[in-house]
Amino acid sequence: MIVELRAVPDCPNLDATRKLLHACLADAGVAVSVIERIGAYPSPSVLIDGVDVTGDDPHGPAACVLRPPTADQIRTALRAAAGPAGAGREVTDSASAAEYSQLGGAIRTDRPQRAARRGTCGAPAGAAALQQP
Repeated sequence: MIVELRAVPDCPNLDATRKLLHACLADAGVAVSVIERIGAYPSPSVLIDGVDVTGDDPHGPAACVLRPPTADQIRTALRAAAGPAGAGREVTDSASAAEYSQLGGAIRTDRPQRAARRGTCGAPAGAAALQQP
């Protein structure tokens, strides 16, 4: 899960939104680092996995938003992002997030059972083992 807090320079709502975001993360038991970006963004905005929690366009023009993200919007987005695919996952930086976004990033818990069903060296059970010359 990648969490971003975006704002224009000197945004008057940045501190309050930062505190709210960290409180929502703590309440949800989600341990991630928040990436803060200051620049030409709708300000302040909170993105979770690239999606603005308010439903607005995350690539909109740099401007003060009339309605900063609410606790309910942040919590709803966190629950959606931590659904079945992200359950129990702890990502602490963007390098770890990149690992999980690649194919094969999931941890398989059925490997011993699968190996037992398939037999030795991945050959189907009952198949003759390959002999080395």
